[in-house]
Amino acid sequence: MIIGRMNKRIKLQKPNLIPDGRGGQKPAPPPAPEYLDVATVWAEFRNPNFKELSAMGTAVSEMNQLTSIRRRTDIQRGWRFLYGTKKFNVLNTFEPDRETTMIVARDITVGK
Repeated sequence: MIIGRMNKRIKLQKPNLIPDGRGGQKPAPPPAPEYLDVATVWAEFRNPNFKELSAMGTAVSEMNQLTSIRRRTDIQRGWRFLYGTKKFNVLNTFEPDRETTMIVARDITVGK
């Protein structure tokens, strides 16, 4: 991890879930926010992976972003992060060493 490369500020968010009364969880009803802010951290964006697919005769673009941050163990699939006006859904995380967490995320603002 090279700290100087972490030059982007991202906001980590987790889904706003409430108990469903049967031992599980469900999304909080409106007007509660869909996501709750957890932290704002420095990040490094690695090379993105672009895919273009054809779905029902329409071209669909998809971008997956590999992002590194200082180690956190609480981030899970289903979280998201914000970078400016872009939103990314967390698909997976892994820790390649004791100092870094890598986040694999999909850009959900592509094509909007």
